[in-house]
Amino acid sequence: MVTARAGPLPPPLPPPPKTPQPRPGAEEPPLSAVPLGGRLQPEFCSKKKQKQKTMAAKEKLEAVLNVALRVPSIMLLDVLYRWDVSSFFQQIQRSSLNNNPLFQYKYLALNMHYVGYILSVVLLTLPRQHLVQLYLYFLTALLLYAGHQIS
Repeated sequence: MVTARAGPLPPPLPPPPKTPQPRPGAEEPPLSAVPLGGRLQPEFCSKKKQKQKTMAAKEKLEAVLNVALRVPSIMLLDVLYRWDVSSFFQQIQRSSLNNNPLFQYKYLALNMHYVGYILSVVLLTLPRQHLVQLYLYFLTALLLYAGHQIS
């Protein structure tokens, strides 16, 4: 009994890809970079995994640094938000510090309060490189001041 197939025959399989033959006098690639049976050798994989681990550690460090550098401006915003300037000056008027010339400039202190808000928001929006540079300038000024006070 002979059965006939209905429909066209499937296309023939393509020939296997030809491997490039090395030129005479050319260097051979190192064994760790040559695939073996479709898989990479263990040496190459371990280097790749170690590189991924160092990249992941570097990204984590950058994330921690990014958060740590922004904490002071968040704290300043919180302090400014909780501080009531007008009640502070009312308490000073009732106390004996009313004659102190430092507390005669109420409007200057109110304006400085708003400048603190603006400064905190600017610090929050600065890129990390500029923020690091700004903190280094601040640390340098602090060290110069401390050296001046000690001498």
